[in-house]
Amino acid sequence: QCSEPLDFSFNPEYEPEFKFFDATLLDASKQGNTDVHDFFRLLALCHTAQSPDESALVSAARNFGFVFRERAPNSITIEVMGKTEVYELLCILDFNNVRKRMSVILRRDGEIRLYTKGADNVIYDRLKNNQVDKFAGEGLRTLALAWRPLEERMFSEWKRKHQLAALAIHDRDEQLDAIYEEIETDLLLLGVTAIEDKLQDGVPETIANLSMAGIKVWVLTGDKQETAINIGYSCQLLTDDMAEVFIIDGASYDDVDKQLAKCRDSIRVVNTFLPHGNDTANGDAYSSRRSPARAANVTLNAPAVSVVTFRWEHNTVAPDSNEYVSGGPYSADSHEHNNDDANGFAIVINGHSLVHCLHPKLEEKFLDVVIQCRSVICCRVTPLQKAMVVELIKKSRKAFRFLQRLLLVHGRWSYFRMCKFLRYFFYKNFAFTVCHFWFAFFCGFMYNLFYTSLPVLALGVFEQDVSDVTSLQFPKLYAPGHTSQLFNKAEFIKSTVLTKMDWRRTAKYCRIIGPYVGSLTVALTQATFWFTAVLT
Repeated sequence: QCSEPLDFSFNPEYEPEFKFFDATLLDASKQGNTDVHDFFRLLALCHTAQSPDESALVSAARNFGFVFRERAPNSITIEVMGKTEVYELLCILDFNNVRKRMSVILRRDGEIRLYTKGADNVIYDRLKNNQVDKFAGEGLRTLALAWRPLEERMFSEWKRKHQLAALAIHDRDEQLDAIYEEIETDLLLLGVTAIEDKLQDGVPETIANLSMAGIKVWVLTGDKQETAINIGYSCQLLTDDMAEVFIIDGASYDDVDKQLAKCRDSIRVVNTFLPHGNDTANGDAYSSRRSPARAANVTLNAPAVSVVTFRWEHNTVAPDSNEYVSGGPYSADSHEHNNDDANGFAIVINGHSLVHCLHPKLEEKFLDVVIQCRSVICCRVTPLQKAMVVELIKKSRKAFRFLQRLLLVHGRWSYFRMCKFLRYFFYKNFAFTVCHFWFAFFCGFMYNLFYTSLPVLALGVFEQDVSDVTSLQFPKLYAPGHTSQLFNKAEFIKSTVLTKMDWRRTAKYCRIIGPYVGSLTVALTQATFWFTAVLT
């Protein structure tokens, strides 16, 4: 591998901004290696150009000499090393988030081929390619490329079934997926692509500050588990200072149930023996706790991350063990301990396990764990699963059965009262303000300007308890807003009581009204007069 980008100027279609460093692939392409040519030919033919990833792959093929020219309704034209190749387009097997792949069926020179591109575990479930795992571990998005030859007779029979499924009135999508599955078998692996999706500038710092401010971040992605974990570390959703990072990867309901129980026990042990996340620069504080932690089969090594995969092979405690669980179910205190913990927990869940986590019998246990985690990463999830996770969190906040009365009764009352309140509020303020407006002509508008308007406006526009630099430097200053520490019922009542008890206002009133009121009787008489005038 070269340290300098390779020169592609020999290709008249090359893009100057394209950078590539491995000369082996370029040499093989120039020497006419069949596998390399088929690899780039697939990139040029099998795409819809609807995503940045596909655009990047098509661009790479172009720079290596495999240029996509055009797609007509019945043909695809590409240029291979300066020579034009036209393929008859027989069928497109569309990509969707369930299939996680797309295919095209093409005919050229009497030969029919199916080209497929998609997630490696979908293209070839038993693929054991260390290079693929290495790419994913580096945070790269991997796609596997495969193909298979098709016989004319077999394709004709499959095409007939495909047309029937495409014209079906009921369950058309399900029937098409089944037809696609039928032909996307016995594939021959061509190669693997790895694409780096770089984070935007400032993303790690922003997520870290949001976390310090008490805002929990969830990531729902379709990437592989290794890719999701790597990106989690790069954007500081996962850190080496965390108490534990749990990985839920069970394939069955029972496995997931045991893993969630293990997570819950681990969190309980940490909250019991290490309350408030005792931060230490070395492992001394943890070493004093290791004995009970080991008894509960929890690894606590600070400050390193303990990645728990829960294989449940031997020497494990039963998931329903009561050891170190004298406190019973989680209390509010345990949740607060975790929220105050500077290290906290994180959990990574893959799509197959998430199916079981969303089972009605596991929902409560799943919520009990994830709500106590500082970061949650769900990988290999479908759009439907993303929606289900969001709905689950919403449902955990308030029971759905209260929604009817909340909307139809209290919602309508609130709207009715608010409309009347606003109309009366504006009427009262206009009536009060008009008097001040006419009075302002006699005092040169100085009173309202300097004694009522400017102080309030200046406070609302220029007030800062700390500078913007300090706010960014200490994200925890944002936390009081979550708990309404600066404005709540107690603060409102306190301000009201202080206003009523302010003796200076009473003294000013007596000093002003004293010269005009000779006695208490006169004052009461005038008060009665003004009260009667207001009523009429």
